Amino acid sequence: MRYYVRLARYTLEKDILLEFSEDFGLIIPANLVKYYNKSLGSYMKKHQKSYFIDPLTYVFTHPANMLKKQSGKLERNSKGKYKLKKSYEKLVEDIDPYLIEQFIDKIPIQPNYFLEPDNVDRFVKKNIQIQKESLSEASEKISRYEQLIGEESEENDNRLEFFVAPYFYADRITDPWYAINIELINLTREYLGESLFYGVLCINKNILYQRDIAEVIAEDYDNCDGILLFLSDFHSERESLATLSRFKEFVYSLSQETGKPIINLYGAGLSPFLDKYGLSGTASGLCILESRNANEEYGFSIARIKHYIPSSHEKITEDNFRTYLRSFDPIEECKCSFCSYISQIRERYINNQPQYLDHIANLFTSERGFLMKGAMTHFLENRLKEVEKINTLTSPKLLEILHDETALAKRYELSLDTNNFSETILNLLEDWTK
Repeated sequence: MRYYVRLARYTLEKDILLEFSEDFGLIIPANLVKYYNKSLGSYMKKHQKSYFIDPLTYVFTHPANMLKKQSGKLERNSKGKYKLKKSYEKLVEDIDPYLIEQFIDKIPIQPNYFLEPDNVDRFVKKNIQIQKESLSEASEKISRYEQLIGEESEENDNRLEFFVAPYFYADRITDPWYAINIELINLTREYLGESLFYGVLCINKNILYQRDIAEVIAEDYDNCDGILLFLSDFHSERESLATLSRFKEFVYSLSQETGKPIINLYGAGLSPFLDKYGLSGTASGLCILESRNANEEYGFSIARIKHYIPSSHEKITEDNFRTYLRSFDPIEECKCSFCSYISQIRERYINNQPQYLDHIANLFTSERGFLMKGAMTHFLENRLKEVEKINTLTSPKLLEILHDETALAKRYELSLDTNNFSETILNLLEDWTK
């Protein structure tokens, strides 16, 4: 099982990621590639992590999601037109500048756009160009500049793992967008030749209940080297046991039918445990973006802080995070630098509970930046440990650990309103290993 971190809050995340030497990949959304081109080029040169670029083209069918907002209202320019967010404006301009006027009028791209061969051709070529050249060119420019000023330049090592074909959300395999995705995959193969590339299966989660569908998808996706799975609105912590079992069966069948690696683009607590059932990789942001509705705005709340509970394998809201810090000592189940710091504060005020509560309250007001970075670092450290355990331990040992985690997580159920997702995982794995 390979783990990928999806960049989202780049300016917050970049320093955190440099603290970790573990082997994990990065997913860089194409709009960030265009917006932070020079900075990302320099960062990737220093980071030396492998990565792939998410084309993010499915948002073109929901242009209102790309519009700039201020205080919840859409912004307009001097001519009264809506403004596109700068990152999306650069991305759209690079692919097809004629779409910009259409998008600022909130008119989505339609399937008939791809009836014109020139549009299909340009869409695929531009998508490949963004992935092939954007970060490598920025990195090369930095290297040349370093040489000019006499600084020692690190070797320019472009670690792009694979290309990704452009894609759109399809409600079902009879949806016109599904056929367009296959056309884009086939043309991507034509232009890339033998270069490694993945196709994205971006589709309604109801596909899990369609019998024998994996064989159909395997034939359609035959031209790509792997599949990135994007089940819209699939939240593993909220789904029924029956749906989670169908997810496992679908992944396993798709892996068996295709013989290709399958990576879950938005994977929460269950995904790492599917390494023995055909899932090759899983991805998330740092305590965000573990699920995604393809029909909703591509975004997230920068202001709200979430915290990951390792024993229950789930995130808690900011309000519950406050309760957690007031009521529990995090060092009891996590010894990362952030949890150790909180535990030290608790120890300092062990005989003065009101002063401790004041200190915690202050963290959520005047030290929110520290708190958010701490929660993000804590999440990544624990997710990497989880993936390592799953990759190296036997099934009986994993079940033993899950039993212990389930018992530990029970104490949070009432005060933090958690679902004890570790118990769900345990029940599933026990059932699957019978």
